Amino acid sequence: MRVVRIRPVTDGMTTLWQAVLLRAVMDGLGQGYVSYGRAGATRAQVEADAWLRRAGRDMQHVCALAGYDPGALRDAYLRTLAAQSSTGRRVIFGNGVRSVDPRLRHGGRAA
Repeated sequence: MRVVRIRPVTDGMTTLWQAVLLRAVMDGLGQGYVSYGRAGATRAQVEADAWLRRAGRDMQHVCALAGYDPGALRDAYLRTLAAQSSTGRRVIFGNGVRSVDPRLRHGGRAA
């Protein structure tokens, strides 16, 4: 999954909001914390999925604080979710989670 960063990481606050987004994506993809327990992980997945799909004001605000384009994040999440569903495999995140696709910019795809 590639996420569009619209501004460089400049401070700890930006990094914090990026971590919030990463947690939401991981929860939405069913990679919740073990400490959630089964019921907690399921609830976290449902809530995160709805939050990411809806892309409402809260998500847009968090994306702005993290320096990410909310539309591109939502699109990338949905593509990853579809790939995960079609292959039956979970997408496992590593260090490349916050990689930037240079073809994407704030406001949509480059021509």
